[in-house]
Amino acid sequence: MNHDKTFTVISTCQDAVRERLKDPESARFTDWAAEDHGGGRYTAEGLVNAKNGFGGYVGNRRYACEATLDGDTISATASTDATP
Repeated sequence: MNHDKTFTVISTCQDAVRERLKDPESARFTDWAAEDHGGGRYTAEGLVNAKNGFGGYVGNRRYACEATLDGDTISATASTDATP
């Protein structure tokens, strides 16, 4: 997968993870990777550390995401235990 596509898939997946968090702006992503499954289907996974409802960071939690690229449109769904 080329660098631009990798960046786009991971960025979109991280946005999908942020939507699930109590404090999306606090998200810190590490150890991410993306894989091209062909036919416009991708997966990305890595770790996220974010603040919980009390304002404290909860530690790294694994996230996974499935993304679909159709022309210039990309959609993603996060599946994660990162919801503090």
